[in-house]
Amino acid sequence: MKNWDDLILLMKEIEKAEGPVGASTLCHKMLYSQATIGRMLVLLEKEGYVRKVSNKGVVLTPEGSYFLKLEEIKSNKSNLANELVNLSIDRGGNSLLEIIRIRELLEPYAAAGAAEQATERDIYTLENLAFAHRYNLSLGQAGNEENLSFHLEIARINNNRMLHKTIELLLTANEAYVEFSKAGEAQRERQVTDHFRILNAIRERDASEARNAMLDHLEDVAKDVEHSHQRN
Repeated sequence: MKNWDDLILLMKEIEKAEGPVGASTLCHKMLYSQATIGRMLVLLEKEGYVRKVSNKGVVLTPEGSYFLKLEEIKSNKSNLANELVNLSIDRGGNSLLEIIRIRELLEPYAAAGAAEQATERDIYTLENLAFAHRYNLSLGQAGNEENLSFHLEIARINNNRMLHKTIELLLTANEAYVEFSKAGEAQRERQVTDHFRILNAIRERDASEARNAMLDHLEDVAKDVEHSHQRN
């Protein structure tokens, strides 16, 4: 039996016919044997996606049309995600700056949401991440993972999976977060100051200050990236 990709292609051929279509016509379109097309149609009929019209052939049912629409939406989402990943793979300065500009649209909103929604446990987790980041920087380490975890935790607190996953994709595709940390190596104290300003705003439930603190932090990251690539 053919897989669901083949079955979807068959359903699309039936949809294009705009009326009952016979197995022989589908064989010609799909370049499959009549026995194979017959088995595929039996399966689709059992699923409720096609129905026979006397001896004229088959048509899609409303359920079949709805299924194809869902598959189209799923495919479009997958293509968009792949395009975003491909854009994120480029570690050049311009691509990193483009990522930061998108982060500037999302992460200040996330920080403000965290200030409004964070539980005491959430704040405790952020505190631990901020202190761990500061400690690793004081040892001369990059603090990449702690930096990443701090930003993702702020996104997670919003209980918005789309927001969380989009920020995660922007930061982790081709390890962009490593490049951001590397660009800011000369400004470690400022990184710490920025993180604790964001943390304090969230702790104080000050959504406006959290938003502004995150935006200022991302502007600092953008400056670091620009300076880093000018040196290179």
